[in-house]
Amino acid sequence: MIFLILHLTDFFFKTKFGHIEEITYDNVKYYPDLKSLVVQKFQIPGFVIFYIACFLILGFHLWHGFQSAFQTLGLNHKVYTPVIKKLGWIYTIMVVSGFTSIPLVIYFTH
Repeated sequence: MIFLILHLTDFFFKTKFGHIEEITYDNVKYYPDLKSLVVQKFQIPGFVIFYIACFLILGFHLWHGFQSAFQTLGLNHKVYTPVIKKLGWIYTIMVVSGFTSIPLVIYFTH
């Protein structure tokens, strides 16, 4: 829940409802977009570590939710359930890897 509140506060509300401050570099003024804000945030090591930890926790939630959705629909079968679990694990790894790569790439390339 803390992650959701921080994520919405940092990236959604500031760009949609707030005021993005004017920044001056070498006497050139510009108004940063969301990309600039993301790059700025993901240059902070503690922020990157916190985001990755939260993505891993969300990954476990996603993995459980994927399996549970099929079970809720009554699609339990001794043959299909292991396949669903494996697909859920693959899907979770892909999603979590994609989202954790964003802060890592920004942190190590900027």
